[in-house]
Amino acid sequence: MLKTKITSALFLTLIFLVSTSSVICQSQETKPNKGLEGMALLEKGQVKEAFEILKEDYEEALKSGKEDFQLANSINNLGEFYRRINRLNDAESFFLKAIEISTKISETVIESAAKNNLGVVYTAQKKYDEALKVLDEALLKRRKLYGEESTEVAITLDNIGLAYASKKNYPKAEEFTKKALAIFEKKGGIANIDTIIATNNLAAFYKEQGKTDEAINLYQRQFDLTEKEFGSDSPKLIEPIANLASLYVNDKDFKKTESVFRRYLTLLEKNNYAAYPRKVYALTMLGFYLNKQDKKVEAEEYFRKAIEGIDVETAKKSPNVVNIAVSIYVTFLKENKRNEEATALEDKIKKMFN
Repeated sequence: MLKTKITSALFLTLIFLVSTSSVICQSQETKPNKGLEGMALLEKGQVKEAFEILKEDYEEALKSGKEDFQLANSINNLGEFYRRINRLNDAESFFLKAIEISTKISETVIESAAKNNLGVVYTAQKKYDEALKVLDEALLKRRKLYGEESTEVAITLDNIGLAYASKKNYPKAEEFTKKALAIFEKKGGIANIDTIIATNNLAAFYKEQGKTDEAINLYQRQFDLTEKEFGSDSPKLIEPIANLASLYVNDKDFKKTESVFRRYLTLLEKNNYAAYPRKVYALTMLGFYLNKQDKKVEAEEYFRKAIEGIDVETAKKSPNVVNIAVSIYVTFLKENKRNEEATALEDKIKKMFN
């Protein structure tokens, strides 16, 4: 039986890896699925509760004394639990055992899921050749099980893309992630979480290669399709416009960059993002690009609004956003010979961090 010791000593801070959604196998029983219940709790950050349910599921499977679907499934789920809290060595042990049992009993659904998940672990451990080998095996089995254009196949394709990207082989990474993205979009639509993750992965590959225009075009397409499907004020537009804005920060077309941040700010306001750090950032950057166009009065209006949106909670939770807002406004004040105001602002913000 499984050698890995299960303990209740957990890392209470979740560390999520950059990857597509994992696969947790559905139980063949009609009773409530504890694996899915445990993972749902983990998604909510209830780590201890998730562990207890998954551990209970595993212990129930052990009672039968059989190496069957239920045991392989519960082991795979525990492996995924450990992967998500970044205990990679434990995750590897559980996935290997799930693969061993599922192969022995010819349970290819769990075998393919465990191999997919093990591939993600190997990538995180920088065992890239091992990752690609096991992911290729998972892909082959998933194509036979689910069909060429299934979500399961797309998940593994995207994970292969991530493994290649980790090896700095970006052409290969693009190849696999583009295939995954096409399937996710066809199956789940433009706003589906898997579609969004694959889009972000592909954009990241473009940025790593200095292909900023391709990344911008990708996010612009995502924004346009989302707007067409959900309307011009939808909160689903916030992520793609935020991604676009992040790519425009170094653009020399200040008018274009201003328009992107203006739209970003409008969406935040229409969706009640109040003094949320994103709004502070959008206000600051809009002011910055107005100032670049020598529109000083309007620029300062946005700088002031950004500073007004900073409270103690924002300062402590998002210090980087606060530092950017303060630094840019202080620079603006000093450039305009208003040194006393700049010093007073710096002192005010310092007090928030104390």
